[in-house]
Amino acid sequence: MDEKVHTSGLAFTLRWRAGCQTTTIVHVQFFAIFDKIGFEGYRPDLMKSLPHSLCPCHSGKPYKTCCQPLHKGAAAATPEALMRSRYSAYALNLADYIIQTTHPDGEHYQADRAAWTREVELFCKNTRFEGLHIMAAHADMVTFRATLFANQRNVSFTEISLFRRHNGRWTYFSGTPVGR
Repeated sequence: MDEKVHTSGLAFTLRWRAGCQTTTIVHVQFFAIFDKIGFEGYRPDLMKSLPHSLCPCHSGKPYKTCCQPLHKGAAAATPEALMRSRYSAYALNLADYIIQTTHPDGEHYQADRAAWTREVELFCKNTRFEGLHIMAAHADMVTFRATLFANQRNVSFTEISLFRRHNGRWTYFSGTPVGR
């Protein structure tokens, strides 16, 4: 028996060779296995080194053409684009982006920026971001399902998010849980 790990682009394949037959045991997206090998969630430093990686927002697009431009300062064209970029920011532990894209009159805004930053960073560090499904997007509202795991527990949720413009840019204003 010999185990071989083959990496090709964004995929990770583990093959097990027994005699003359090779069987594919595992084939998953590259980042989906990081927590199994010692990484927690998506890592911004790794995203920079893998510019063609799929976006953590699960759009199926490369990060560099999906959420990265927003993370680098581009304005979101729609509330859905902002929703996706915020999910990616949580997955990548980009606390400053989360704070900057929260409306100052919204329910989650905190005046103590240092404490808020620590809170977001701790949440990101202790959460595995497994999926984002946009269920509906109309005007200034986005309904989504986020699949998350914290301490091996499923903490997934569905929410209707409300977005408001602030200084000409879309920002997250509030969220209402669905089905709780």
